[in-house]
Amino acid sequence: MGITIRRSKASAASEAPCAYLQNGFCKRCTCGKCRGGYLIDEWREAMLHGDCSHGPRECSCVERARSRRRLRTAGLEQLAARCTFDSYRPAKPWQKGVKEKAEAYLGVFRTTGFFISGQSGCGKTHICTAICNEIIERGGRLRYFQWVRDGTRLKQLLTERDGGYDREIDTLIDTPYLYIDDLFKQEVSAADMRLAYELLNGRYNAGRPTILSSEHDLKFIRAVRNGEGDAIAGRIFESCGRGKFCVELSGLDKNLRFTG
Repeated sequence: MGITIRRSKASAASEAPCAYLQNGFCKRCTCGKCRGGYLIDEWREAMLHGDCSHGPRECSCVERARSRRRLRTAGLEQLAARCTFDSYRPAKPWQKGVKEKAEAYLGVFRTTGFFISGQSGCGKTHICTAICNEIIERGGRLRYFQWVRDGTRLKQLLTERDGGYDREIDTLIDTPYLYIDDLFKQEVSAADMRLAYELLNGRYNAGRPTILSSEHDLKFIRAVRNGEGDAIAGRIFESCGRGKFCVELSGLDKNLRFTG
């Protein structure tokens, strides 16, 4: 005869652990401690001693499965598999400084943003993805916004006049953590300026942290479109601990694709 599992209201309100282990998150659980995500053996032991006041606890592997789902939802699953703090090997002093700044940021990520700029190949995506990976592992809900791809799609909604643009902006402002990758990657239009300001100003006013990467430093962003970018650069500076977590890289020696 099997044991009937009685779950608490808190457990019942969330998705059953076994769903995380069966629906593609853990094809085969190998932790050796649980059955379908529940610590059944521990519960049985409690029953033998007459303590039936609590249902079975979830195994730690369930939270790891949830983290993988959050990565998948954010669109970062493949990047996160290879872009971690462990795989970021600082061979040069400037790389060590970048890693130390990013690790220090994890102490304040709940209230502060992070910005890194530099030429293509300097490791911006790696360090930002490593940060996002840690945020998600710690239970944060994060969304990945690739400026060229997602920005183009969002700007197209402006022409449809059905409220889709405003709804999407509100969603992006409301998400707890947002990673904007390659801000102003292409030529900056008036629509780009509007989108960037609405996102960054809205999230700044809501107190929601934003992780940003760009090939352009704050000086460049301030000067965009004859100084129209000043307010955007200001929001980035303020939201990143008044510049404390703004990392700006320059120089040909910082292209890791060619210098190793």
